Amino acid sequence: MTDDRILDVRAEPPVRRHAVIFETFEALDAGAGFELVNDHDPKPLYYQLAAERPGVFTWESIEEGPEVWRVRIGRPTAPAAGARSMTARLDYRTELPEAIEAMSGLEKVVESSTLEPLLLELVKQRASQINGCAYCLDMHTKDAVAIGEDEQRLHLVPVWREAPFFTPRERAALAWTEALTLLPETGAPDDVYETLAREFDPPEQIALTLAIVAINGWNRLAVGFRRPVGSYVSHRHPEPAAGG
Repeated sequence: MTDDRILDVRAEPPVRRHAVIFETFEALDAGAGFELVNDHDPKPLYYQLAAERPGVFTWESIEEGPEVWRVRIGRPTAPAAGARSMTARLDYRTELPEAIEAMSGLEKVVESSTLEPLLLELVKQRASQINGCAYCLDMHTKDAVAIGEDEQRLHLVPVWREAPFFTPRERAALAWTEALTLLPETGAPDDVYETLAREFDPPEQIALTLAIVAINGWNRLAVGFRRPVGSYVSHRHPEPAAGG
């Protein structure tokens, strides 16, 4: 790195931190970087960068808590190893329609459950961010807005732990989404499950888990086969108010 600037965001309001970090990153020249100082693990930031800037940033942990976390973030002079091409590989929808029918069957089971549509869109957002799936992020951002989600909440999904705009039920669902999407790393820990079980009855727990399985599957199809992103148009409509 040719830039030794230090960005200490501990004094920033939590809802502003990611915006400040992204502004700093976007201002970097190729080959430059900065050292980020934070008071909590910046892993959600890594997932957001991986989803929105795949292959065009570097990440080097310097200090990992328990009170201070430091990481060096940079913009490489050339695309990072493993950077993705944007060229479509094949259209999995037409090559094997039975696969899409099978995946859609999972979605129908989830849709028939008592899980709230807005909550499900948050889950799809979070898994797609972690998996770096641009196509699914584009789709589910548009769907969420179409059915009445607040755009500020969507911007803050990667940092839901820091933001005051999510209900206990949504927080439990987002934590479960992260635990299952990152299963080899997390092992679906007991504390996350216990929180889930306080907010969701057993059929809802299964339906939510199935929703996470489905979006992870769609992410792998879209990323693996490089589904072209940007042209999706949502045909969904605002959900009626409860009791309406």
